[in-house]
Amino acid sequence: MLDKDYAQIADRAIEVLGGLYPDKWEEVAPILMAETITREKTSARYTDLDILRELGMETGGAILDKLEAVLPARVVQSMQDQGIDLAHSETKKTLQLLVIGGAISQPDYELLLALTNETVPRFPGLRPGEVQNALEWRQDRTI
Repeated sequence: MLDKDYAQIADRAIEVLGGLYPDKWEEVAPILMAETITREKTSARYTDLDILRELGMETGGAILDKLEAVLPARVVQSMQDQGIDLAHSETKKTLQLLVIGGAISQPDYELLLALTNETVPRFPGLRPGEVQNALEWRQDRTI
């Protein structure tokens, strides 16, 4: 069993090279190895201190002040103690309702949601020889 999706590696290499050129694997390998993608975290728990650290005292503080003004005290206390999972669907719905109600702005909402994203390698652990194999296998129609 292959531990990587060589078809996907070949597809991306062909896209970067503008065609199927297995002899140019050394040219494209560093590009594919350095590529990253942004994806949403499955969980993104942040306390108010984490939000201040990530967004800065001024911006994070302003957003937290707005949230504290409209959220029940028990929710604010829980957020301070345990944090709030910004990636959770119910949290997103609540924040969107706060935007609709005018409690927070759309840019505030987007800043909070940006905390749920992470940048990761497109092909984790990719090695140059694997790019070479992918292109050769694509040429041979193995993949």
